[in-house]
Amino acid sequence: MDQLVLLETVSTSSRAQRAAIWGYDLLILVVCTGVSFILLLLHAFVSTTSVKRLITKLCGREHLEDNVDSTPQQPVIQRAGFSPYLYSHIKEHGGATVLIWKVLRLLACLTLAGLTIGAIVSINKEHNAIGVKQYKSERVNEAYLHSDVNVVNKAQGSKHKKYKRRERRFSTAEWIEISLCMFYTYTTILAILALTLAPRFRAVANVHLVVLLLIAFAVYTWRDLVPFATYNLHPADAVGGWLTWTRIGVLGFASVVVPLFIPRIYVPLDPKHPSDIPNPEQTASLISLALYTYLDPLIWTAYRAPKLEYEQLPPLADYDCASYLKQRSFNKLDPLKRTERQHFFWRLMSVFWKEHIAMAIMLVVYGLMEFAGPVGIRYTLKYLEEPSSPSLLRPWFWVSLLFLGPVFSTMSFNWYVFLKMATIARATGMISQLLFEHSLRIRVVTQIADRSNGKTSRSASHIGTTTTTQSEERMDAEYLNSSEASEDESESTVHAAEGSNTQTLIGSVGSTKGKENSDEASKEQNGNSNLLGKINNLMSSDMENMTNGSYFLSVMVYAPVQILSSIFFLYNILGWSAVIGMGFMVLSFPVTGILARLVNDVQTKRMRKTDERVQAISETLSIIRMVKLFGWEKKVLARVEERREIELEYYKKKQWIGQVGQDINHVLPLIVMALTFACHTLWFEKPLTASIVFASIAVFDIMRNQLQILSWQIPLSVQGKVSIDRIDEFLYQTELLDTYTKNMSDLVEADVLRQDAIGFNNATFEWSRQAPGMPAPSRRNFRLHIDQELLFHRDKINMVVGPTGCGKTSLLMALLGEMHFVPSAPDSWFSLPRQGGIAYAAQEAWVQNETIRDNILLGAEYDEVRYKKGAYGSVFL
Repeated sequence: MDQLVLLETVSTSSRAQRAAIWGYDLLILVVCTGVSFILLLLHAFVSTTSVKRLITKLCGREHLEDNVDSTPQQPVIQRAGFSPYLYSHIKEHGGATVLIWKVLRLLACLTLAGLTIGAIVSINKEHNAIGVKQYKSERVNEAYLHSDVNVVNKAQGSKHKKYKRRERRFSTAEWIEISLCMFYTYTTILAILALTLAPRFRAVANVHLVVLLLIAFAVYTWRDLVPFATYNLHPADAVGGWLTWTRIGVLGFASVVVPLFIPRIYVPLDPKHPSDIPNPEQTASLISLALYTYLDPLIWTAYRAPKLEYEQLPPLADYDCASYLKQRSFNKLDPLKRTERQHFFWRLMSVFWKEHIAMAIMLVVYGLMEFAGPVGIRYTLKYLEEPSSPSLLRPWFWVSLLFLGPVFSTMSFNWYVFLKMATIARATGMISQLLFEHSLRIRVVTQIADRSNGKTSRSASHIGTTTTTQSEERMDAEYLNSSEASEDESESTVHAAEGSNTQTLIGSVGSTKGKENSDEASKEQNGNSNLLGKINNLMSSDMENMTNGSYFLSVMVYAPVQILSSIFFLYNILGWSAVIGMGFMVLSFPVTGILARLVNDVQTKRMRKTDERVQAISETLSIIRMVKLFGWEKKVLARVEERREIELEYYKKKQWIGQVGQDINHVLPLIVMALTFACHTLWFEKPLTASIVFASIAVFDIMRNQLQILSWQIPLSVQGKVSIDRIDEFLYQTELLDTYTKNMSDLVEADVLRQDAIGFNNATFEWSRQAPGMPAPSRRNFRLHIDQELLFHRDKINMVVGPTGCGKTSLLMALLGEMHFVPSAPDSWFSLPRQGGIAYAAQEAWVQNETIRDNILLGAEYDEVRYKKGAYGSVFL
C-alpha cells in the first residue's frame, strides 16, 4: 500500500512540474515561432510551380500566370563593381530610408539574441535566472521529488531501477532562456530574409517578423510593465536588473518604433504600368499617416507660394484613377452585368466592405475611448475620498486616462474621417460614371410622350400617335443633339457589333410581359416620369444627399456603442436608479422613430416635386429661343413658380419635423438625468458623493451629445437612403433601349447585308409595347411601318419630308434604336453602322438677335410686297 502511495506521489509531482513549465507565459513565444515556421513552409509549398498549376486546374482557369512580383520591373543594366549593385538593391527596397530601418531592426534582433545568451550564461547553480522569474515551488518540488524517489529506491532495491531519479541537465529557468534564444534567433533569420529575398517572399517574411516581435513585446509588457500601475503585483523579471530592462527597451524599438516610422514600399496595382512618382500617401509611414505629416511639404509650398499650380499637386494615386474605379466597381454596380436583383445599397457595400469594416472598428475605438475621461474622474475622486482603501490600480494610471483617452479618441476619429472622405470621393466617381453610362441606354422619347397625357395609364401614355406635336419632335431632337452615342454595347449586342462593322442587327423580339396590376404600373410611371429632371437631380442633389447620408455607419455603430456603454457605466455607479432612467429613454425611442419615418416620407415627396421643377426648367432652357420669340415668358415663369411653391411646402414640413426632433433629443437627456438622480436619492435613499455625481454628469453629457448628433444624423441618413432608392429605381426600373434588353439568341447575323448599309427592310416600329389584355388607350396606337427596303445613301443629301405627325422624327428615332422594333417578315432588319460615329443636327428655331424683319429676310434684299405676303402667309400679320 505504501509503495502505491509513493508511486502516485512521484507521478503527481512530475505532472505538477510539467504544468508549471508549460504554464509559463514566456513559452507563448515558442508556440508562435512554431506556428510561424509552419505557415512559412506552407507558403513556400503553395508558391511552387507544380502546386500553382494544380490549384489553377482545380479553379478552372485556362492559363497559369507566371510568378510576377507586385513591384515594377526595372530595366536590367549591366554594370561592374559593388556600388551599382548596392544602388539597385537600395532601389528595390524602396529607398535608403527603408533599408536603414531594416538594418537597424536586424541589429536589434541580434542584440536581443546576444542578451538572451548572456542571460543563459549568468544563471547560477541555484537556478536563479537573470531576467527570468523563478518559481518558488521549484526547489520544494525537487526536494520532495528527491525524498520520494530515494524512499522508493530503498524499498524496491535494484529490481525497480526504472524509478531511479535522473539528474536534470537544465533547470526550468535555463530551458525558458534557451527557448527565448531560439525565438530571437528565428526573428534574426527573418530579419535577414526580409533584406535578401525576392520582393514577394520578402513581404511575407516581414509580416511574420513584425507580428512575432509585437507578441514578444506584449508578453513582456504584461509581465514587467503593467505591474508598475498596480499595488499588489511586481515585475516578474525584476531580478534581472539592467539586463531585463535593456532587453525590453531594444524589443520595444524593434517591435513598435520601427514599424511605425519605416516608410511603406510602393506596390503598384498594375505591375506592368506603375506610376513614375507615387503619391506620398502610398509611401508614408504609419505614424505619418496617423499625424498627416506627409502633407507638410504640400502645405508649406502652398503657404510660401502666392498661387499653387496644378503641376505642384502630388500625382493621383493609382487606386483613385477613374479607370481602376470602373474596373473595381462596375462588375458589381452595373445592372447589365449582374443577373440577380439586389438593392443598389448592398452592391455598393460589396465594393467598399473593407473600408466600412475599418471605419466600424475606428468608431468602436472612438466610442470607448470617450469613456476614459469619466472612468478617470470616477476612480480619481474615489481615491481622494478613501485613500486608505485604494483600488487595484494606482492613482497616476487614472489621471493618465484623462490625457490618453482624448488622444486615442481623436486619432481614431480622424482616421475614420479620412477613410470616410476617401470612400465618398471614390463612390461619387463610380456612381457618376455609372449614371452617365446608364443614361445613354434609356429611352427618352417615350417620356416626352407621357407629358402630353400624364393622367392616363402607362400603356396609354407610352404610345405615340399622329397627334404628336412639332415641339415634342424638336425637344426629342435637341436632347439627342446634346447626348453622345454610347461606345459600349450591352452583352447582348457585343457579338453583332464586332462581327458586322459595329451594326445593330435585331432579328426578333422577346415576348412581352403579361398584364400588370395597377400598383406596379403606377410605381413604374412614377419612376419614369420627369426623367430629364430626375437625371439632373441624381447627378447633383441626390449625389450630395448620399454624401451627407454617409453618417449611417455612425448611427448604426457609434451610437449603440456609446449608449450601451453609458448604460453599463451608470448601472455600476447608480445601480437600479440608472435602469429606471434608461427605461424612460427606451420608452421615448418610438417618438424618434416616428419622426424619422415622417422625414423619409416628406423627403421622398419633396424629391419628386424637385424632379418636376428641374424638368420644367430644363425644358424651358432647351426651347428658350422659342420662348423669347413667341413671348411665353410669363406663362413659363408661372409654371415654374407653381412647382417651386409646392416644393417649398414639403421643404418647410421637413424642416419643422427636424426642428421638433432636435428639441426632443436636447431635452430628453436632461429629463433622464433628473429622474435618475431623484430615484437614487429619494427612492433608494443613497448618498450622492463627488465621485458619483461628477462621473455621472460626464456620462450624461456624452449621452446628451450623442442624442443631439443623432437628431441631425438620422435625417441626413434618411435623405441618403431616399437618394439611394432613387438611384436603384433609375437603374432597374427605367425603360431601356431594345439593344440592352435582348438576349444573344435574339441577335442574328445578316450576311446578305452590305457592311455599310443604312436603312430598313420590312420593319415596323412602335413607341411602346402594349401588353395583351390591357385597356384600350385614349389615343390610337401609332406604328411606323416600312415596306420592303429603305436605304439612306452615303455622301448624298437624304431628305425626309411630310406634314406634322407623319413620322419624320419617328423614322430617325427608329434608325437610332429609340423605338421598339417589331419584325413583320422573316427578312426584317434595320441597320445603322456606328464605327465612324454619328452626328445629329436637331430641328430648332433660327432666331437671331435682330428685328423680326431681319429674321425673316435672313440677309436678302427687302421687297415690301414679297415681305408682306410672306408675313401674312406665316401668320405674322
